[in-house]
Amino acid sequence: MKRIYQLTIPQSYDIVGSPPSDLEDTNYYERPTKLRKLSSAISTDDEAPHTSSVDLDLSGSCNLKPKLLSELSSLLPNLRSLNLSCCNYLTDEDIFILFSRTNTTPSTYSLERVDLSHTQITDESIKLIALKCPQLSSLNLKGCLHITDISLSLVAQYCKDLSHLIVADCGQISDISIQLVAQETKHRLVLLDLNECTRITDKSLGYLGYYCPNLSYLRLKNTSVTSAVLAKLLPRVRLSELNVQGVAGIDDSFLFLLSRFQQANLKCLDVSFCYRVSSEGVDKVVSEADLLCEVSLFGLSIPHLEVLRLQRLHPLISFFV
Repeated sequence: MKRIYQLTIPQSYDIVGSPPSDLEDTNYYERPTKLRKLSSAISTDDEAPHTSSVDLDLSGSCNLKPKLLSELSSLLPNLRSLNLSCCNYLTDEDIFILFSRTNTTPSTYSLERVDLSHTQITDESIKLIALKCPQLSSLNLKGCLHITDISLSLVAQYCKDLSHLIVADCGQISDISIQLVAQETKHRLVLLDLNECTRITDKSLGYLGYYCPNLSYLRLKNTSVTSAVLAKLLPRVRLSELNVQGVAGIDDSFLFLLSRFQQANLKCLDVSFCYRVSSEGVDKVVSEADLLCEVSLFGLSIPHLEVLRLQRLHPLISFFV
């Protein structure tokens, strides 16, 4: 959804239909024009039924003040997705204001997708969202440095429909919560982004292989998993995307197994900085994987002429070096 901001004139009305009281606070008027379009379509009467489902994108906003957040809370019963990514000044207090309407019917929200990536929120916000949004299917917490296993475990327990989970760059996330996510989501889990989660080990892979047969997008960049256990996961899942950048032990033998078990599924592969990978292993994967379209080979010692040869043989595949 495209975000368009403009400064509304003093005669304009806010979302709940009453003129703003403080005309001197110009920042109060700065809001997405999308909100004004929604205001006429959404009833403000708490007794009225809410039937429409809408998406709200406020990513990058720097003026989410309490007054505006309080207004936005009236939209929550109708929202299907909420994007607050890169709202640098967003805090737990702001999330509490946003979810403060206790007279909402029903008492829980129908939000399916929430993006809070690169914000300053902590476990307290995620706990609230987990309790209030049981229908959540997609959660993006990339770069939320204060998130821990405590809140992620609650998401696993209360959000049974979770299929897409992104916790990349969340350094405090460990095997404890990922194991619970695997156990609770089971076949529903499709995408798991653990890039730069250095506390993730082979224990998580074991649970993912046992509980999550539909896992299709797995990102493990610079985690503490090993190729030996990852190889055991390959026959149990259907990977369309695999990022093993910097993972210990990734070599040509692993790529041979990957081409064998994921021949019909694999579309994107990143083996950058896996120094034991050679052109032989890459050639095996690109020759066998029927749907492969992207391969990242940054930091490898594969000769440039060899990459050009692969590009000529496989013109439909993009090689990034």
